[in-house]
Amino acid sequence: MIAIIKTIAGSRFIVYILLVFFNLAIVKPNGYAAPDSFIKYFVNEDSLFFKTDTLTEISNTLANPAVSLMYDRTGLVQSDSIDSSIPEPKYTHWSVKTNVLYVLLITPNIEGEYLWNKRYSLNVEAQYAKWSVSSGAKNYALWSVSPEMRYWLQADGNYTGHYLGMYGHVGQYDIKLSKNRDKNGTQGDIWGLGFSYGYVFDINNHFGTTDMVYLELGLAIGYVYSPYKEYTKVESYFCEVNSGYKNYIGPTKIKASLIFKFGNNR
Repeated sequence: MIAIIKTIAGSRFIVYILLVFFNLAIVKPNGYAAPDSFIKYFVNEDSLFFKTDTLTEISNTLANPAVSLMYDRTGLVQSDSIDSSIPEPKYTHWSVKTNVLYVLLITPNIEGEYLWNKRYSLNVEAQYAKWSVSSGAKNYALWSVSPEMRYWLQADGNYTGHYLGMYGHVGQYDIKLSKNRDKNGTQGDIWGLGFSYGYVFDINNHFGTTDMVYLELGLAIGYVYSPYKEYTKVESYFCEVNSGYKNYIGPTKIKASLIFKFGNNR
C-alpha cells in the first residue's frame, strides 16, 4: 500500500489528504470519538510518513493535540499519548488603574491589582486630595485606602467579565465648600466595609494594543461609620461648633476605571 502511495502521489500534499481520508473513513466509523482541537500526524522514516502541522485547517474539528494517531506499515493504530511540547498558559499577574470619575471630581486616585489562580484577585485603591482657597475659607481634603478581594466568574485567566468582591475602607476628610459663616465645615474619619460587583471590558481593539488596556465599570454597596466634628471660621480661627457620628448604608463607590495590565495571559 505504501509503495503504491509513493508511486501515485509523488508529493506530500496528496499523502496529507489520504491521511485525512483514512481518519474519516476508518477511524471515526469504528467508534473513535474525536476531541475538539487539532490532530497531529506522526509517521516514522521506515513508514515513509512524517509529522506535519499543515492539516490544521482541514482537520479543525477532528482532534486534540494531546492525542496522536500513529500510522505504520501494519495499518492504522490509535495511540493516546500526551504531547509534552504544548505550553502551559501564562496569566497576567499585575494591573494598574485609575478611576476616571474620581479624577473628574478633582480627586486623584490609583489602584493596583494582583491576580492569581484564574479566579481570585486582590485590589487596593487609594485616593488623596487637598485643595484650599481663600486662606482656608473653602476647603476640600481627603484620603482613603480600600483593599478588596474579588472572585471572577469566568475562570479563563483573562480577568475579564463579571466579578464579585468584598472590601473594607478607612480614611479621613475635611470639607468646607462655602465662605459663609453660617455654613460649617466638617472633619471626620471613615470606617466601612461592603460588597462590590463589576464588569471588565476588553477595549484593546480601540487602542491597537494586545492584552493591555481594559475598562472596568463597577458599583459597591456597604456600611460606613463616621465620627465627625463641625467647625466654622471666625476671623483667622477655626472653632468647633458640633460633633457626633453618622451611620450610613447604601452605595459607597462607583467605578469607571481604565486598566493597564502587565504581563501576558495567552
